[in-house]
Amino acid sequence: MKNGEERSTIIKDITHNVMRNLHENYRLAQEITECPRIGHECTSDVIEHEGNMRVCPVFARIRSVDEIHECSYAKTILDNLKKHVIEVLVEAGVPRRHVDAFKQYKPCDSLNKALKYTFKDFILLCGPTGVGKSFAAACLCYKFAMHKNQDYFTDKTKWGDIDQWIKNNIGWYLTYELATMMAKEQKEVASSHGLLVIDDLGIEDNTPRAVAAINYIISKRYDCGSDMGTIVTTNLSFEDVQVRYGKRLMDRLTESGYVVLYKAGN
Repeated sequence: MKNGEERSTIIKDITHNVMRNLHENYRLAQEITECPRIGHECTSDVIEHEGNMRVCPVFARIRSVDEIHECSYAKTILDNLKKHVIEVLVEAGVPRRHVDAFKQYKPCDSLNKALKYTFKDFILLCGPTGVGKSFAAACLCYKFAMHKNQDYFTDKTKWGDIDQWIKNNIGWYLTYELATMMAKEQKEVASSHGLLVIDDLGIEDNTPRAVAAINYIISKRYDCGSDMGTIVTTNLSFEDVQVRYGKRLMDRLTESGYVVLYKAGN
């Protein structure tokens, strides 16, 4: 009997403490409507209030990146998430040299047009060497990753899930790699990424086998429907792509796809 009474008392105490904390948090949320550290840089989501440490109600209200202006600590976390996502993209195969250039790039018409891509169907980036096609593809990978995951930025416990999501949903391959894969590997690559980058179309050997491999992967992506995005970069001209890979592949790329032509000097 005594043990039962003790257990009941413990449960009541826990319930009382939980309800008291909920009430206190509600009261704080009503009283504190602006960042209590205005003019100072927040380094934590915890504040001292009336002698007690509490979760900042302003931070607790943040639900999306559109609200970070209300809380400097939320902005700090978002900045950290952006850096984190960049590192995970590199682990997923996006070349380091492209993501390192994010801080110093200069916008151009072709890049601005490429960034309007909505991650459905295909986007073909054509133009000479060194004009920023692969850089644009890297920007799109970053944009895709942030768009799908940015609303989780205030909860660091979910960042591990974001890491796995990026690695599962973003794939970056040189065309040479794809052309030399076994058929089973090509099928897996073509069907397993929400966003697939086929970089440097035309760099692979110009053989019937390589052409057939690229046609197969493009066709599989096409069959997957518009929910899967595919980015293709190439130094070949629009016309040369059709000559080398055939009208069928070009039709797949352009039927509901998006073509951006880069010029020298971009």
